[in-house]
Amino acid sequence: MDALLASLDARLPAGSDWPARGNVTMDLVAHLLRRRPRCLDGPWRAGLDALCRKVDVLREVRVAYDERWEKATDRRPLPPEDWPGLAAALLSAAELSRAAGAEERGRSLKLLNSAHNAIDLCAQRGSPSPWLDPLRERASRALRETLG
Repeated sequence: MDALLASLDARLPAGSDWPARGNVTMDLVAHLLRRRPRCLDGPWRAGLDALCRKVDVLREVRVAYDERWEKATDRRPLPPEDWPGLAAALLSAAELSRAAGAEERGRSLKLLNSAHNAIDLCAQRGSPSPWLDPLRERASRALRETLG
């Protein structure tokens, strides 16, 4: 996953200032992938839960949202080239949740489901193909490890 993250890093916003700048989707993604927090609670949980809903239910993610992640403040769809980063962030969050122990297993499965859906949406949106197979492989491996 490190090689994948290194290649995706070039697409992430430099100097992400999430959440100070507001709920900008790729700022949250960059912040998560670069900082790898130990605990995904508070604003992390709210942002990730909202992105899971947007991926799983709406099958669309916008560039930016209000403070509660409900209404888009920038209604442009997330560009196709940003979907692999979103999928990688969801995978990373699932792995962090799994590492937190058995009490976070359900959360990890939810994030993995959203990661799989985001990967499928990457393909549908014409996202850069070199990332799709490594993302799928990592997501499948993470699912097997979580179900263990």
